[in-house]
Amino acid sequence: MGPSDIFNDRFIILTFLFNMKNHLTDMEEKITIITEKTSITARKMSIIASGIQHPMRNV
Repeated sequence: MGPSDIFNDRFIILTFLFNMKNHLTDMEEKITIITEKTSITARKMSIIASGIQHPMRNV
């Protein structure tokens, strides 16, 4: 194992870590989008549910 092998190993590890960082950033963005959409959907459902009255409510 010579110096070039150590350099190649370090390059492979750094490349792997860089790719993982990019992958995690993409996942974080997707989670943010899903969270925002879920929040909007939950608010819409809450508004709809609050507008529906039970048939026996006014009796």
